[in-house]
Amino acid sequence: NHERRHRGEKPYVCETCGAKFHASYLLVQHKHSHRAEKTVKCSLCPATFKANNNLHMHKLTCHSKAYYSCLVCARSYKCKYYAVKHVRLTHSLYEPPNVIRLVPQ
Repeated sequence: NHERRHRGEKPYVCETCGAKFHASYLLVQHKHSHRAEKTVKCSLCPATFKANNNLHMHKLTCHSKAYYSCLVCARSYKCKYYAVKHVRLTHSLYEPPNVIRLVPQ
């Protein structure tokens, strides 16, 4: 897998749409996107998903008590991506090394 990625080889092809992947597990994950129904259910709320990895991300962002806090203005976010985006857009800090802190549960 690792060498295929660097060589650009993508031998695993989706029969539905033709998307190509360097690893079989990525093809398996991708195939869930073609499901018509959302069969994976969150046990904590009514949310449903097409794949387990989507449920996992949902639980991390919506049901986790941990959050990322901006040390410039104390604004908090459940997702690190949005905390970094906030720091870049609001405070014009494009390399935010020590302005975001993960606050544990």
